[in-house]
Amino acid sequence: MTRRLSKLLIWASGLLWSAGALGASAAGWPSAADADPDSLLTQRQENFERFARQNPQERVYLHFDNTSYYKGEHIWFKAYVVDGASLKASDLSRILYVELVNPIGFPVETQKLMVRNGQASGSFLLKDTLNAGFYEVRAFTAWMLNFTPGVPPSVKKSGRLRPWLGPPVGNSCERLLRRALPGIPAW
Repeated sequence: MTRRLSKLLIWASGLLWSAGALGASAAGWPSAADADPDSLLTQRQENFERFARQNPQERVYLHFDNTSYYKGEHIWFKAYVVDGASLKASDLSRILYVELVNPIGFPVETQKLMVRNGQASGSFLLKDTLNAGFYEVRAFTAWMLNFTPGVPPSVKKSGRLRPWLGPPVGNSCERLLRRALPGIPAW
């Protein structure tokens, strides 16, 4: 997210500089070549700060209760929606969209959660119809989509989820022996 913002700011400053250089000479104003380098730098810094104030960005951090899950279990999570610059609770968005994404990238389940004081919490029930694999949870606000067109941003701190066939029963060696030698009595 920071790289995209940096690239956007560099592109915007280049655009502002070129527009200023072309328009300044035509209007009789001093061009960029005539200006003091320190004043140009402070002007660009002011432009960046104005852009950041006018277009604040949000970040979402997710906190999970576990890293691996079995079918039938709940994935409990808590989400923190913060301002991208100050990392304090954001008040821009009131709704958080949270998706459980399957291993090939398609959302299996989507939830809309109410954000209060920059926080929201919820859970996903891992249904028996899910295949085992690495699942991902991603969360975003509608405001975040303004900065990443097309695809909702994935949350870096989402963790990978493993809905295996079911919780283990007994000792793993015992289960292997029972499969290999079905006539062995239970001990």
